[in-house]
Amino acid sequence: MITALSTAAAIAAATGAWHGGGQSWLASVPAALLPGDARSPGTTGDAADELLATMAEAMPFGTRDRRLRTESDVYRDTRKLLPRRFHAYEARRFVVLSDAAPGWSRKQVQLLDRTYHQFNRFTKRLGLKPRPLRHKLVCVLFQEHDDYRRFAERRDGVTAEWISGYYSPKHDRIVFYNIETNPELVEALREPRSATRLAGSITGYARPARSGLRSEYLKAATATVVHEAVHQLAFHTRIQSPHIQNPLWLSEGLATAFETDHPDRAFGPDHEYALRTEQFQEILAEGKLIPLRDLVTYTRMPDNDDDTISSVYHQSYALITWMNRFRREELRDLMDALRNEPPGRPGPQRHLQIFEQAFGDVDRLERLWLRHERKSGEGRRK
Repeated sequence: MITALSTAAAIAAATGAWHGGGQSWLASVPAALLPGDARSPGTTGDAADELLATMAEAMPFGTRDRRLRTESDVYRDTRKLLPRRFHAYEARRFVVLSDAAPGWSRKQVQLLDRTYHQFNRFTKRLGLKPRPLRHKLVCVLFQEHDDYRRFAERRDGVTAEWISGYYSPKHDRIVFYNIETNPELVEALREPRSATRLAGSITGYARPARSGLRSEYLKAATATVVHEAVHQLAFHTRIQSPHIQNPLWLSEGLATAFETDHPDRAFGPDHEYALRTEQFQEILAEGKLIPLRDLVTYTRMPDNDDDTISSVYHQSYALITWMNRFRREELRDLMDALRNEPPGRPGPQRHLQIFEQAFGDVDRLERLWLRHERKSGEGRRK
């Protein structure tokens, strides 16, 4: 079977039909080379995706994700919502619709493709099997903050003003704006004394204003693009199931663990993001951590308190990076278990059960984890 699948995959790639999903890639392959279930004209949706994932494992190296199609329902639906001034910028795995300057827009496209490579590197190292992309992923870039805010609220129901970018699971797109048009930043650069504290982009906490403010905002914007792209990639490649309500610590922990302000270097859970680490050490020292027994059951923020939001983001970041270093097999087992969970909304007790099946007693794991973090914090202070 592997030989047949390899041949079928090679034909699909060579003919430019390797788009993923639906039937475009199946149509180009001789029926004799396909498993029986794939020969039916009705092989679409999840069944086709399963076959695509199997074939991808057998594909010759370097052909995965080759010639992804730009056209998709997401692309067409999003394009209809935008004025004609928006131009399309394409990379191998993303298509960006932007009304911002070409140079800046292309830089964001490069950052998105770079994020894909680092995401793919992490999944391979963890032993996960991400599915190939079915089409190019869609991103929208706005030059102006006000245009972004109107689109976010009207089209995706995003109302939080402090967010400078987001992933919409419902519409399967990521949306950002040029951070240099942020009203607070514009005002602060015009009158620095007016900005004593400014919000970060997606980090869930406020940062003190200081010299080099523009540079700090640009770094935060880079981290935001990476963060939201990881959410999009995680669900598209099915390393997280879109059919269940995933635990918040896992979704946000993965996304925050990829944040970086140096995308030219390797980044991801195996590379520290100093800003997150520092903030986690602060809440650890202040005794503001959420008990792990509670954190692993959250599927949404329990409240809108700034301290809670900060703790969830930073604690999830620290937990994922620690697990990636010391509990890699258990993390993979947990992610596999969640992917195999029946569609629906697992309750708090079920999420705790899945966690403990992978990692053992949650309280014991918490003690081991925090012992390491406290020792690490002491080393930093010396």
